[in-house]
Amino acid sequence: MLNRYIVTLFLLVTIVFGAKVEVVESFSTKSVHRVKQRVHHKRKHHKQYMKQVQSSQKHSKYKRGKVVIIIDDISHRWQLRKVKSLPFNVTPSIFPPSKMNMQSHLLARGLKHFMVHLPLESRSKQMNRMYKTLLSSASQKDINARVAEIRRLFPNAKYINNHTGSLFTSNYLASKRLFRAVRKYGFNFVDSRTTEHSQIAKISKEFGVKYIKSDLFIDNRVSVGAIKKEIRKALAIARRKGYVVMIGHPHPETFRALKKSRNLLKRYEVIYIDELK
Repeated sequence: MLNRYIVTLFLLVTIVFGAKVEVVESFSTKSVHRVKQRVHHKRKHHKQYMKQVQSSQKHSKYKRGKVVIIIDDISHRWQLRKVKSLPFNVTPSIFPPSKMNMQSHLLARGLKHFMVHLPLESRSKQMNRMYKTLLSSASQKDINARVAEIRRLFPNAKYINNHTGSLFTSNYLASKRLFRAVRKYGFNFVDSRTTEHSQIAKISKEFGVKYIKSDLFIDNRVSVGAIKKEIRKALAIARRKGYVVMIGHPHPETFRALKKSRNLLKRYEVIYIDELK
C-alpha cells in the first residue's frame, strides 16, 4: 500500500514538473520568436531610414539649384578642347560655317551636348557682315531655307541660340518668322538676351513652349576677377529661382575663372542645356 502511494506521488510530481517545463519552454520559444521579429523589424526600418538619409544627402548636395553654363562663339577645335577640359558640364555653342572656319559644323560630330550659335542682325554694321547673318528683313522662305540648312549641317542639334541679334530679336515679325522655322525643323530656341526689347518671351508663349533665356553674360569685362564676380551673381540667381543660365565666351580668362570657381559650383547641379526641364 505504501509502495503504491509512493509511486502515485512520484508520478504526480513528474507530471506537474513536466507541465511546468513544457510551459516554460513554450514561453521561451515564443519570446525568442517575438524578439527575432522585433530585430528583423528594426533592421528593416534602419535600412529604409538609411536609404532615405542617402537620398536626402544626394538631394541636399544640389539643393542650391541647377546651373547651365554655355560657351558661345565656338568655331575651332582648340576652343572645344578648352570647354571639355572644364571640371563640370558645359554646353558649347558652335558657329555654323563662316570665314573663321568653313568646316565648323564638323566640330559637333560625336558630341551629345551642344548648341548652334546662329548669327542674327544686330545694330552693328560690322557684326552684320558675318557670313550668312540673318537679317530682320528676311522673308519666311529665306529664314526657312537658312534654318533647314542648319538642320542639314547639324543633324543632331536640339538647341539654337542667337549670336548678336539685338535688332532681329527686338523685331516681333522677324522673331516670329524665325521661331516658326525653328519649331518646324525641330529646334528649341534659347534667347541670348542681347537686348532688353527681345520679343522671344512673348512669341514663346504664343507657341506654347517654355521660354528659355540667358540670365547673364559672365565675361562682358574680360578679367578673371570680374568674371568670378559675375559667376557669383549667377549662382545667387540659381538659389533664388532654382536654376540659372549663364553665357561666356572662349577667352582664356573665362576658362581660368570657371576653373577657379569649381568649389563654388560644388553645391549646385551643373547640367547641359538639354537637361534643363
